[in-house]
Amino acid sequence: CIEAMDLLMDVAGGRSVYLGSEFQDLWHDVRMSRAHVANNPTGFARNYANVLMGGENADYFL
Repeated sequence: CIEAMDLLMDVAGGRSVYLGSEFQDLWHDVRMSRAHVANNPTGFARNYANVLMGGENADYFL
């Protein structure tokens, strides 16, 4: 979804980047939702792979 929104932002034109633009608001919401730890699989995946290979669990939420 983020990749699709980024592609749309690339082709949407200059008006889409102004504050108050409906598309900019949607793009910002999608981008910021990914910043939440629950929506960011990279850290979890890195820790999971490390544990599977015998390393220490670094995820303090478990």
